[in-house]
Amino acid sequence: MNKQLSHRRVQVGIVDSLLMFFSALFLPSVAISATSPDEFLDDFLHSDKRGSYSASFVFIKPSGLQSTDVFVDMRDDGTYKRIIWFNGAKKEMTSTPLKTMHYFPAKQEKVSYLAGQLPSRLTLLFNNYQQASHYYSIKLDENAEYVAGRETYRLSVMAKLPNRYSRVYWIDKAKFIILRVDVLDENGQLIERMKCTSLVLKKPDSGELLVSSEGIGYKAIELIPDVTEGPNNVITFNWLPEHYKIVQSLRVDKINSLEKHIMLSDGFSIVRVVVSPHGHHTNKIAANHQRDVWQKFVFTLENKQILLTGELPLHSIKEIAGAISH
Repeated sequence: MNKQLSHRRVQVGIVDSLLMFFSALFLPSVAISATSPDEFLDDFLHSDKRGSYSASFVFIKPSGLQSTDVFVDMRDDGTYKRIIWFNGAKKEMTSTPLKTMHYFPAKQEKVSYLAGQLPSRLTLLFNNYQQASHYYSIKLDENAEYVAGRETYRLSVMAKLPNRYSRVYWIDKAKFIILRVDVLDENGQLIERMKCTSLVLKKPDSGELLVSSEGIGYKAIELIPDVTEGPNNVITFNWLPEHYKIVQSLRVDKINSLEKHIMLSDGFSIVRVVVSPHGHHTNKIAANHQRDVWQKFVFTLENKQILLTGELPLHSIKEIAGAISH
């Protein structure tokens, strides 16, 4: 009898050890840092260390493996151009201290808006750090592992609330380039990973920053602050996830246009809502794509198409959609 109990304890001990080992693959280690995360975010977002580079990335998702190539042309005055080749399609963005412009060759469209009007996830985190730190555990490790042969910082933003994803960033120490991002579910399990496989730094170009000729003749769409009409005059959000709120509402700068672009956030996680009378979006159908981190849900409300995109569980996106009314 004692031998059987002892044997069972050994088996349980082995299982527990294996579970701890595999969990460690997905959970970030405790951060050891002399710099606070908010100080690091300040340096990261406002650094003059950034430079031009070309890089290749791989995306590991439930729906499969994807790769992309990126070229960034950075100038000393803060202007830059970024070109991305993803799944055979090319996307280009140029940014100045005043305006950001996106070029979409497939649609022959150019979308522009004032700089800072659609902030990034890490910009939101920095601007809302004190509030967000109550429901995200934010830690910085200054001695993280190498990625693509480069020394990195590791910034962990771990959700404390249910139905939120966590993110771990590996950021190049010398040039503040994001080299790897892991997205984890509420149990700390890895869902998706973006990882740089090669990085080549480029010498800065002193010439004028030029947009590729492909952008000439594109249909121009300009987004401006929706100050004359609040978003609730078009749609009403009767429920949002805890700590979520409207952080930006833009409209297409065109007479009688009803197209709205609304950003929702809790200070880190983002959901975007597009209201359009002539939308052409469709839902994700394949089960594997529905398990990806990036979710997309489309429905029609009184002759308007409502598109929601974001990195929340699909059921949370649907809950937001179900609580929208005219």
